[in-house]
Amino acid sequence: MQLRQGRLPGDGRVRAGDRAGGAPRPRRGETSSLAALETFDARDVTAAARAGDALAASAIAEVGAHLGLAASWLINAYNPAVVVVGGGLAPIGDLLLDPLRAAVARHALAPALRGVEIRASVLGPDAEVRGAVLLALQHSETYYRVVFRA
Repeated sequence: MQLRQGRLPGDGRVRAGDRAGGAPRPRRGETSSLAALETFDARDVTAAARAGDALAASAIAEVGAHLGLAASWLINAYNPAVVVVGGGLAPIGDLLLDPLRAAVARHALAPALRGVEIRASVLGPDAEVRGAVLLALQHSETYYRVVFRA
């Protein structure tokens, strides 16, 4: 199963000053390097967090916690062996995965959680295309074996 980054109308960039419902609010006197940017996206937030921006790191951790809650529901329902985080979220790495794993451990049922591995995708942005091609090859191989056996 793969959790993917959602698509919003527009180009997916956020204007400075926009705030999602659960995004952390800056504390009095706390500044972020993102405030100097007119627009920013997940890559900019990740770079800021890696450079020591506490507000950007807090935002990524909150996203990881929310994704972990959602992943725990999927783990409880389907009991997968692996949960792969892909798309635009995969390059964030442990900044996102550590809070995600902590939330999964907190919310998932112990029997369902046993043996589940949570990791970032290594296939990059074209993972869906690779999967579709593999599925088509497997389907065509099965179909043609049946046709040529007769």
